[in-house]
Amino acid sequence: MAVSLIWHGASLAGTSEEKELSDARAALESFVNIPENAIPPALLTQAYGIAVIPSVLKVSFIVGGRRGSGVVAVRNENGKWSNPAFINLTGGSVGWQVGASSTDIILVFKSRKSIDRIARGDVTLGADASVAAGPVGRSVGAATNIRFDAEVYSYSRSRGLFAGVSLEGAAISVDDAANMDFYSQADISPYEILKRTDTSGIPEEGQHFVTTLERYLPRPSEVPATEPASQAEFETAGEGPAPQSGANANMNDRSSGAPASQQPQYSEEEYINDPEPLEYRPLNDG
Repeated sequence: MAVSLIWHGASLAGTSEEKELSDARAALESFVNIPENAIPPALLTQAYGIAVIPSVLKVSFIVGGRRGSGVVAVRNENGKWSNPAFINLTGGSVGWQVGASSTDIILVFKSRKSIDRIARGDVTLGADASVAAGPVGRSVGAATNIRFDAEVYSYSRSRGLFAGVSLEGAAISVDDAANMDFYSQADISPYEILKRTDTSGIPEEGQHFVTTLERYLPRPSEVPATEPASQAEFETAGEGPAPQSGANANMNDRSSGAPASQQPQYSEEEYINDPEPLEYRPLNDG
């Protein structure tokens, strides 16, 4: 009986987080299902992480006037998506449509460095990580000479209109309370969450969100042959090899030029306390 009460309480505590995940999943599906002007598959195949912040609100009484909450997940070296970690977003310029009170935001992270900074506390886009309005169009990346050089690409959708937008100055931070409520685990760290790929023990909405990521964000090897983005094209563009399933552990660190396998490996505590952390720290499946 006592056990039943404990789990019932956890279920109640997780209700708002489950609603947030449901909204994030719906927002993600709407972003990737736009017929011609979706986020380019060429960019999605390079994504190390993705954040979905549904219904970011205009709030005039806080600095920056914008606030929203959502989730972030990362793709490990085997191409599997992690459990979702809850985050908050404040500030930044969204470019609201006339009459819109809220907008959905998606951030595509090309660098694990940006994800690590979020996990350590927070990151300010444009200051701690380069951010750019995301390109749109399924053929972008090969038919054009666009190079995906920014660490983060941002998109918004409000009142049915979808576009890449700049989020300069927006701050992203971990929502520790939401993570503890959703996973029913006191003091759970974002590192613990983002290293997990087994969804069997998490609430159903978390499982659905990860399944949606796996469905709509293909691994490089799963991109249809008709897609213009290819391994050779990325290398020709100067981006280096696109991440391959099972091979990311051997990718070169783009900031230092040294293979990730030769980088010193920090414990979580050492990494968090180091004022000059690694530029690249693989989030392996624990």
